[in-house]
Amino acid sequence: MHDIYILLTCLLLPPTTSATIILAASLPGVRSADESLFTKAFGLHPEKGLMDHGLLWFSILTPVLYFVTIGYVSWEPYTLSMSSDGFAKFISISTLPLTILSLAIPLPVLVSRFHATQQTATQLKATKLKNNIDIFYAHRKAMFEYFDRIPKVTFEGALECEFKVHPRLHINAFRGSKPEQGSPRVFEDFFESVEQDLQSARTMAHHTLIETDITRRFAFYRNACISLWAISQKLLIGEILTTTSNNSLAIKEVNRADPRDTYAITIGQTTAEFIGTYRMCRSFYRILCEFTGYESKFFEYIDNDHNDDFRAIDSGKRYIKLSDNPVENILAWVRERTELTVEPA
Repeated sequence: MHDIYILLTCLLLPPTTSATIILAASLPGVRSADESLFTKAFGLHPEKGLMDHGLLWFSILTPVLYFVTIGYVSWEPYTLSMSSDGFAKFISISTLPLTILSLAIPLPVLVSRFHATQQTATQLKATKLKNNIDIFYAHRKAMFEYFDRIPKVTFEGALECEFKVHPRLHINAFRGSKPEQGSPRVFEDFFESVEQDLQSARTMAHHTLIETDITRRFAFYRNACISLWAISQKLLIGEILTTTSNNSLAIKEVNRADPRDTYAITIGQTTAEFIGTYRMCRSFYRILCEFTGYESKFFEYIDNDHNDDFRAIDSGKRYIKLSDNPVENILAWVRERTELTVEPA
């Protein structure tokens, strides 16, 4: 039984003592209850130097303490003899302690390699993060430069568009993408919503031009305006949100409980402004699709649409022949209605 106690002491005392010393030395550095003392003492921390790691000192102290403990058991029956025979005897009885002591060299080296590997991994992670952030903001900058290369265009109704892209458009078009993720991904829901509004505006504009019943024509015009305003807000087209808005009218119903409620906000006050705004939105969106590489079903459809009445909405002066000043006639009719009021938007 006595030998068992000695064996257990030799096996458990050195690592326990080493761990206790290192934990005691690490205790003052624990900043909060959320920080594990064991992790602080024995974890690998790439941001710290190797000398600050408890695991290094554990790999040194433990073999030394094993050497002292096991050596004490081996040396206890003998007396000190400073002679050649004494040294020979010391070597013969200290084979195991010296072998364990020799581990004090490779174990710290192994810990050092672990630490260096983790530092390298951390550096690679930091480098990748930096590269991803650079890629993300380079993509955003490229988008601004791409639009800046587009020359100013004058659309119907003398509407000029300089194609200045608002920074928030990048957020809208690539929503959910984070700088640390690198190259942004197209937010398809945004593009689909713009295309739905463009398709609605195109269809409603067509019916506004060809409809003969003034009440129905006004309804088509109102819906077209709603879609165009929605597009301008999604794409953040400055010319529509400023110049066109300043020349637009708010149509309200007199019997509405809240006089602030607006039934419709026009797109300018002329048919040319109406058609020009649609074409501006369409052109602005086409450039966005070309930059992002988004395969637009809307443009695939209208580029293959051979209906001349609909194509008149997209280009040329043919829209004039479809109807005689439909928007102007609608606004004149609205002004005659006692249940409606017209005021600057």
